[in-house]
Amino acid sequence: MFGRVLVVDDDQFVLLALMAMRKRLGCHIEAASSSRQALEKLRTNRPFDVVVSDRDMPGMDGLEFLRRCREHTPDMVRLMLSGSTEDAFIEEAVREGLLFRFIPKPCLPHQLAIHVEAGLEERRQRAAVSIG
Repeated sequence: MFGRVLVVDDDQFVLLALMAMRKRLGCHIEAASSSRQALEKLRTNRPFDVVVSDRDMPGMDGLEFLRRCREHTPDMVRLMLSGSTEDAFIEEAVREGLLFRFIPKPCLPHQLAIHVEAGLEERRQRAAVSIG
């Protein structure tokens, strides 16, 4: 099994959907329902390969959370979910190099799994390049 994925969303449906896809994804998935809880997991666990974060969370927006993820684990692949497709927000995230993918909500579980698989593959490729 390759990969560790951290999913951060205050929507329990998203967390449960990804947890249910564990076998298909073949990776370890941890869930956090807030950015504060997710940052604690980043500090106390082995590094994660991929993070999937909601854009709008209580206490800290998705951009700030992804900035902190990048500071903590620069090579972690970062994906963001959101029901809002505000262009300025997405442009800022792309300009700062915060995102591998932006995933619009609603997103069916199998579609979300495809994005996570792509993130894991991106992480594998990055690791191969840094080794070679």
